[in-house]
Amino acid sequence: IMPALAGSATLTAITNALTQDVPPIPQVWTIALAVYLTSYILVFKPGWFNLFAWMQRAHWILAFCLAVTVAVHWQLNLGAVVQSALLLAFLFGANVLAHGALVWRAPEDPTQITRFYLAIALGGALGSSLMAFCAPVVFTGLGELALVLVLTAAAVWNQTPWRRDRSDPLVTGRIVGAVLIFGILPAALVPFYPHTLPFIYVAMLAMMVYGFVMMAQLAEVGRNQALVLLIVAGCFWIQDALIVPGNLRLAARTYYGLYRVFDRDDVRYLRVGSVFHGHEILAGADRRKPLFYYHEKTPIGSFFARPEATWTRAGIVGLGAGVLAAYGRTGQAIDFYELDPTVVSIARTHFSYLASATASVSCIIGDGRLQLRRQPSHTYDILLLDCFNSDAVPVHLL
Repeated sequence: IMPALAGSATLTAITNALTQDVPPIPQVWTIALAVYLTSYILVFKPGWFNLFAWMQRAHWILAFCLAVTVAVHWQLNLGAVVQSALLLAFLFGANVLAHGALVWRAPEDPTQITRFYLAIALGGALGSSLMAFCAPVVFTGLGELALVLVLTAAAVWNQTPWRRDRSDPLVTGRIVGAVLIFGILPAALVPFYPHTLPFIYVAMLAMMVYGFVMMAQLAEVGRNQALVLLIVAGCFWIQDALIVPGNLRLAARTYYGLYRVFDRDDVRYLRVGSVFHGHEILAGADRRKPLFYYHEKTPIGSFFARPEATWTRAGIVGLGAGVLAAYGRTGQAIDFYELDPTVVSIARTHFSYLASATASVSCIIGDGRLQLRRQPSHTYDILLLDCFNSDAVPVHLL
């Protein structure tokens, strides 16, 4: 069950990561599915594919996957194409190992074949369910990428991650080294961002290099690979909840997105995935003034900031921090349509745009397209679609 679980979990985790900044259209997720199925075909079809060589190099493959996890976790700006290619390579490598472990455990007795394939089906269902339903509740970031490394290691080397093999005399030192490099070092640098940005890049490189060295040493010993990767994953999970480039106010994840609210230099930021979806100056005369994308000099800002209002009622699909409510005037009404109740809570609790608006403002929770269908014709003078998930446009609204 474990190898099939690891393979299916990796597919779902990589698909989640791929669709953070691009719409989850079939052309995207079917590529990941094709890679997953290709790894199955290659390892189960005897012939030119040298499965033994891949399994012998499992530590190098997982070290590469760990390096990709570091880059994604710390949002290294690689560009959508490069990052997608690396994630797909992660998927292929990890799935070859997981499905290779299935081949090595296939029963020779024909009477056990039915049980074997039932176990594969059960493991696949458990893996995808774990990532789809549990990960958004348990993690505040993309913690499933680190988790699938642990699951793959456990499947390949048939280890229980939380059990320590004491026959390795250096296991304590390996754990301490992992905590220092993957946990304490970056945690010491991030609070002083952006002044420590060059050092953060050096720290990322150190984590990647140390990951290869660590996995090579563990391969020589042949023990505790899954345990050490579990410690590394724990460092990533703690960082997801605690480390942002500023004073953290909220770290949350739902089935719809990843949310961070933090303060830096007297400005409050709302980050959804890798993109900022709202800002507010915390004090002074400029408080409650729209910033960045919504500034009065931007196209949308210049429209709403006209001396003479040309609209009475506006519908806005996508709330963010509620910045556009600042442009409302007495006698006007703004209806925000927001899919995720957590976003409404963030806008009301951590930002003041909704509470201080002079216009009549309401938040309608639900799918914007479906909610708009329930409105009478000609309800709005202007309808604005501002419904991004991270940097991806919900294509069904276009």
